[in-house]
Amino acid sequence: MNLFSSFIDSVKKSSHIALLAHKDPDFDTLSACAALGLIAKKYNCSVDLIIPNSDPVILNYFPFPILNATFTKLPDLIIICDTSSFNRVFFPSEFKDIPIALFDHHQGGNISATFSFVDSTAPSCCDLVLDIIHSFDKTLLTPEIAQLLFDGLVADTLSFRTSGVSPTTFNRAALLIEYGAKPMTSHIRLIQKQTPADFIFKTQLMSRVAIDATSSCAYLLVTEQELLDAKKTKGTLEGIGNEFISSMFINSSILVYALNSGHTKVSLRSNTVNVYEIAKNNGGGGHICAAGFETTKSPEQIIKELLETFSSKNTF
Repeated sequence: MNLFSSFIDSVKKSSHIALLAHKDPDFDTLSACAALGLIAKKYNCSVDLIIPNSDPVILNYFPFPILNATFTKLPDLIIICDTSSFNRVFFPSEFKDIPIALFDHHQGGNISATFSFVDSTAPSCCDLVLDIIHSFDKTLLTPEIAQLLFDGLVADTLSFRTSGVSPTTFNRAALLIEYGAKPMTSHIRLIQKQTPADFIFKTQLMSRVAIDATSSCAYLLVTEQELLDAKKTKGTLEGIGNEFISSMFINSSILVYALNSGHTKVSLRSNTVNVYEIAKNNGGGGHICAAGFETTKSPEQIIKELLETFSSKNTF
């Protein structure tokens, strides 16, 4: 019996499952969680989809509500998607002895799972979930699940523009369309999702972007307080670093988010430098071309250090 069969057996024996998405969840983690949650419901399990954020995430097309740092009842099984670190998910002490299934495509991490499905070569977590489901039982790929997985695949590959995209990625996309996913639905969910006010605010932030002396790296500092003052959430910043690289003749981007607590969050993107190694050295993680970390250093200090690091790095 293969590992996924054992996982499904555990699902069948469970009455309630907790699906854990990472902090500041993107479409890949939420879609992977939702797809696996729908499979669990097929086997008569109730589910909680939980994020650690205090701000609500409401997606009207989702099959169940997204809870904020709480759970309705103690689960029999925990499913963690799209993260390799416990500190990025809601994990109260009550969960510590419950079996875990991990679905992830990041390098490194500290999650020890009963069922571990990890492939750091996959360009998205939804790619990984699709491969496993399709190999196990094609009939589980309903149009609703296919659409969710297509959303996550498109979102995490930036519409097939990241370095991890391969012919296999397009084969997976074609397979999902065959099973009922509609590209236009993903476009509406992923692209046409900002209110005019949010879009204008985001463009105002982006107008402050700076470029390093070599004209190869764009960087931007945003504070939590200015988002609070504008009544915006951190979700407003989604995709900014990727947009820099997509829109300008640069190789790398740095998005620095200064928290009111004094900590600084950093998001790195690069077409030429292994940003996973940079993030790892600062206690974070991610992928070769997209990674991040949190630090107690000031925003100005970390920007200075990162620009020096980028200028000294060889291309991969």
